[in-house]
Amino acid sequence: EPDCAPGLWASVDSGEMDHLVPEFPLLRMEQDPIHRHKDVLSHTIAVVAKTGPDLIVRLAALFHDIAKPRTRSFEHGDVKFTGAQPMAIFRQLGKRAQAIIDGKDVSGKLLL
Repeated sequence: EPDCAPGLWASVDSGEMDHLVPEFPLLRMEQDPIHRHKDVLSHTIAVVAKTGPDLIVRLAALFHDIAKPRTRSFEHGDVKFTGAQPMAIFRQLGKRAQAIIDGKDVSGKLLL
């Protein structure tokens, strides 16, 4: 689909994304509440919407900030994101995807 943003928003707003990727709705947080930058969820959907229809590129865009809710901290008036282990996160996402393909119930199981 050329414009995937409406579908992503619909899956978040309907609660469907809570079951597929429970970490995704957690992105509904301000990226930097001090400077009031757009929230991470809006940013992530905007990034995905700017990609072409290549599935791998879209998945990379979809998950590029998935660890932010668990790694955000505040130091000396600045926002920091530390401690993310992207490869471990992506391995877990792969395991969840395989479980879904195998018909196993993975709803509500956070990776992070």
